[in-house]
Order: sequence, then C-alpha cells, then structure tokens
Amino acid sequence: MPAEEHTVVISRDENGVRNKTDKVLVADDHPIVRQGVKDILQDNLNMHVVGEARTGREAIELARALRPDIVIIDISMPEINGIEAVLEIKKLLDKAIIVVYSMYSNREYVDLLLNAGIAAYILKEDSLTDLIHAIDLVKKGGVYLSKGVSDIVLKPREKRAENDFDILSGREREVLRLIAEGYTAHEIADRLCISTKTVESHKYNMFEKLNVKTIAGLTKIAIKKRLVSL
Repeated sequence: MPAEEHTVVISRDENGVRNKTDKVLVADDHPIVRQGVKDILQDNLNMHVVGEARTGREAIELARALRPDIVIIDISMPEINGIEAVLEIKKLLDKAIIVVYSMYSNREYVDLLLNAGIAAYILKEDSLTDLIHAIDLVKKGGVYLSKGVSDIVLKPREKRAENDFDILSGREREVLRLIAEGYTAHEIADRLCISTKTVESHKYNMFEKLNVKTIAGLTKIAIKKRLVSL
C-alpha cells in the first residue's frame, strides 16, 4: 500500500523546504535501530547524522551541544524517557523538527507529544520507506502520523469515570505510592528490583488510567486513597 495511505497530513508552509544538508540526531536505546535509521537517512535523503543517543539524558545533552535540525527519537529509553526528553529538547531548540519513532501508540503518549509540537509520529511496525516519506514531508512543513496513530487521534475518547483507582494493578499501586513519597524513577526501580524503563511505563500508564497528566495529580490521588499520609 502506498505510503500516502498511511498518513494524516496537515500542511503548514508550502515554502518550508530545507535546501541545506540537515543535521540529524538519532535517539534510541537499541544500536541496531539507530544504525538502520542512520543508514536509510544517509542513503536516501540529504542528511547527516551528527549524533546518536542511547538514553533520554544523552539525547538532551547532544541536542544542546550539536543543535540538530531534526531529532528522531523513541519513547521508551533509560534514565529519561522520550516524552520528557522531547519536552526538554523543544525548550532548547524550538525550531528543531522532532520525529517520534516508536512501537508505542498509547493515546496519552500521542496527545502529550502532539501538544509538545512534534512533527511526526511513526510506528516501528511501519516500513522504513514510511520513515523516508515522513521526513521528506515534515521538512516541507507538514505533519505526518502513521495510520495506527492517526486512527487513535481521530477516535473519540471513551467516557470514563475520573480517577478510576480500581483499574490499577498491584504493581502500579506500589509505584504510585513511591512516587507520592517523593522517590525518583531510579530509586523506585532499585526498591522494586525492576528497570527504570518499567517504572516510567507504569507512570505513563497511570497517567492514562487515572486521567491525570502530572506527578502532582498522581500524588493527590495517592493521598486521597490513603496510600500515603500528609
């Protein structure tokens, strides 16, 4: 199926084509993914990969140091997750084109990232030719969403009782309690003998399940449900 049938396109600026060689930062914790993206950019587009990041923290540091034109970034990464990294990078480089390339298509993730100003959201289940088409499009000022992502965006939100605490798993309640007590993701991971990435995943799942968007919101619910005391 042609790549065009897999996208939702919102035109911004017909004259927004970049003629110079674009500097690209690729952020993903899997070396094979970084190499694959790097190869396809250099072989098919006029782009130069100036940096590769394994963690969200590295992505922020390299964005500050290298000032890339385009950042291709995953959501699930160690130390700092991709969503928080995107928010920081947008503060540093407001003009940079941010392309999310991830296996996750959670509604909450999509909404947060689109509100943050990303230019494209591509699922890793799509072909690499879709990635080429997406980048070519966003360089012209458009917005590209994979079909799986656009389906989520266009689908009406299901009505749900606010702060539905009962749908949390036992592990999510443990993580919620520790977040409310002020522990960092790394400290929670050490205490529960899980990875920092898993802690971040639980956190963003709770954001969606409990219909809140901040740590303060999670803490308020934890206090209300007497997981912690004031």
